[in-house]
Amino acid sequence: MNIAQRKMIKLGRILFFVLKGFHGMKNIFFSKNKLVKRAYVEQLYSFGIKSFLLVFIVSIFTGMVLIIQLVPEFRKFQAEGLIGGTIALAITRELGPTLTAVIIAGRIGSAITAELGSMKVTEQIDALSVMAVNPIDYLVSPRIFSGIIMLPILTIMADFLGVFGGYIIGVLKLGLISGTYISGVKFLLSTKDIIGGVIKSLFFGTIITSVACYKGMNVKGGSEGVGTATTSSVVAAIMLILIFNFFLSIIIFS
Repeated sequence: MNIAQRKMIKLGRILFFVLKGFHGMKNIFFSKNKLVKRAYVEQLYSFGIKSFLLVFIVSIFTGMVLIIQLVPEFRKFQAEGLIGGTIALAITRELGPTLTAVIIAGRIGSAITAELGSMKVTEQIDALSVMAVNPIDYLVSPRIFSGIIMLPILTIMADFLGVFGGYIIGVLKLGLISGTYISGVKFLLSTKDIIGGVIKSLFFGTIITSVACYKGMNVKGGSEGVGTATTSSVVAAIMLILIFNFFLSIIIFS
């Protein structure tokens, strides 16, 4: 068996793993197991609420830095009226969904891999099977579901905070007229730009949680293997985010 065949087999296993994770999401509506339903609530809280402060800081400072860089250049061409719209486009189309996804890949993706990997090496996952609890339904599906639901919400929040951060610095420090900034946003930003960024975040949330769960559930080599899997999980997720971002940008915004 050559390398290409082995890669194809591995890809097939990953896709089958992800499909099982999606199939297990039916339990949020139909399962009578309170343990499984509680897992969904816990993962939504962990993914969303606990990530709020980090996304807040990164997003608002991104908007602040952007406007500091753009204002001097736009003033050279007397195009101050386009500053707000340009920042809004950059954030909603690219920086909002992509930066948020990269942050979450580092924070949540690593945590998921480390948690599941530790459970794997200590045989806790095998214990769940003995207790007649499906590990995919209990451990994987709630995490993928939380990524699909919470990353778009965090992205929308990041979009607003990024534009607001630009507004604060632009108006209070750089002397932009408030109405000019807001008019620029209204002129250039459309609903399609916001929805396009949210669609990206749906894919990114699925990528982060699927990669993290797969790496964690397939850890080998004890505690050292957990560390290796955690690192490779974050790297793989970020690489896939950037690759998918390129193709999604072409499809959505071209």
